[in-house]
Amino acid sequence: MSSRLDQQEASAAQLDDVALRDLKFIEEFLSWRDRAVERLYGVRRPRDPLRESILRKVVICFGEGKLRSISYYQRECARLGSRTAIRDVIHELEEQRLLVLMQNTPGKRATVVEPAERLLKWYAIYLSELRTLITKRLQQNQGSPQVLNGALDP
Repeated sequence: MSSRLDQQEASAAQLDDVALRDLKFIEEFLSWRDRAVERLYGVRRPRDPLRESILRKVVICFGEGKLRSISYYQRECARLGSRTAIRDVIHELEEQRLLVLMQNTPGKRATVVEPAERLLKWYAIYLSELRTLITKRLQQNQGSPQVLNGALDP
């Protein structure tokens, strides 16, 4: 239960118009992102920072012309999950036809991860829509750089 002093402080606090506009944009962006992810999976899924990080890293490496092994993603995503959890997510994404796993070279144990065509097409659409959304918001706010203050931060 809050005290009378807490209530007075809360009622005295104000949110400036720019912060309110930014907060509304963030809310719109997050809702839009959730719908885009739903289109990718075909069902609503809760956010999973590990899964999202793996997908982004796989696509970025592929875009740079680098095919990386599962152990590479286990090192890169270690702050988000255990080696086992990362391996399990990669295999789950393969089952969902978002990633392709293949042996690096005959006789070697390393399994290389690459994005499936379906994932690459989804990212192309997703990023195009994201550019459109941001451009539209900037134009509505006469290009005010403040409209995106932290809007895309995790």
